[in-house]
Amino acid sequence: MELNDILIEKIKFHLNQNLKQESCGVVYMHEGCLDYMPCINYSSMPSSSFSIDPMIIISYDVKYIVHSHINSGPEPSLSDVKYAENLDLPYIIYSTKE
Repeated sequence: MELNDILIEKIKFHLNQNLKQESCGVVYMHEGCLDYMPCINYSSMPSSSFSIDPMIIISYDVKYIVHSHINSGPEPSLSDVKYAENLDLPYIIYSTKE
């Protein structure tokens, strides 16, 4: 499933709103189209990690997990790789630094 330019801009706009902590959200299927939902970062260390309410993952037809990296590039961390594999969902990582 390919993201269109409008959806990409919506994601980038949200992730650039808070540059002091990682921001997160989900891309999900809504009425036959992909849409983006910003989520609250529930991490106890939001400057270096993120946590999304698991009920969002369960309740929506989530296709991608989205989050920002504020202190590094867009390469996935070891925990990003681990959780993406555990959830069987691809991650979209956006570096606000780069």
